[in-house]
Amino acid sequence: MTLENFGCGGATTTSLLDTVGCSGSQEATYGVAYPDTTQEAAALAFIAAHPGQIGLVTVSIGATT
Repeated sequence: MTLENFGCGGATTTSLLDTVGCSGSQEATYGVAYPDTTQEAAALAFIAAHPGQIGLVTVSIGATT
């Protein structure tokens, strides 16, 4: 398996759904950049672009990365 990390430290339910991008100290180490979309939309787009290739999805809201 390969990790694709869309994490953003300190995320809330609202920011996950409504905030575009993740920057500065909030960015996950080796994280996937999504400067033009929300965290949710970026993750869902990745899943949609890789049908049959996703083995595990985890969601953690509010933790630091």
